[in-house]
Amino acid sequence: KNSKIHRFDTPTSGFDPDRIILKTEQILKKLDGKPFRVDVSLDGTEEVHNSIRKNKHSYKNAVTTIKELNKLKKKHDNFDTSIITTISKTNMHEVETMAALVDDLLPTGEWMINIARPATVDGCTASDNELLAYKKANTILEGNIKNGFHQGDKGHKFGKFLTAKNQVRREY
Repeated sequence: KNSKIHRFDTPTSGFDPDRIILKTEQILKKLDGKPFRVDVSLDGTEEVHNSIRKNKHSYKNAVTTIKELNKLKKKHDNFDTSIITTISKTNMHEVETMAALVDDLLPTGEWMINIARPATVDGCTASDNELLAYKKANTILEGNIKNGFHQGDKGHKFGKFLTAKNQVRREY
């Protein structure tokens, strides 16, 4: 309660929607209005995401988690959720499909885009094609921010600076 921490954020694969929602509700009750966000990993359409995660239920669980977290957003002004996608050779052909999926699942919030780098779990490294896919995803995301679909880092007092930092990072 007397913590100097101003915001909380936690990532998840969305592996167990019921447990994630229960724990999120418990955390929200203890935060006394401090901003809290849950970031859910979603790395492709169902077939690709499940392949990356090596679990045939991974996509369904992640999508269910996102939908249930969206319901919590309506009850708690201090809560937000986001989707994290890591571009790799496995999913780089799905960037436009992923952007549409994110727009459908997360009408407000943030879509964070990463790129695979050497020594990732699935052995992916960034190629020129992956960099092009990453830049394409960034262009889509910039358009969504400009059109008001994604608002950046809601609830974080330095959100506009983080958005600027991410913009510079995406340019390289």
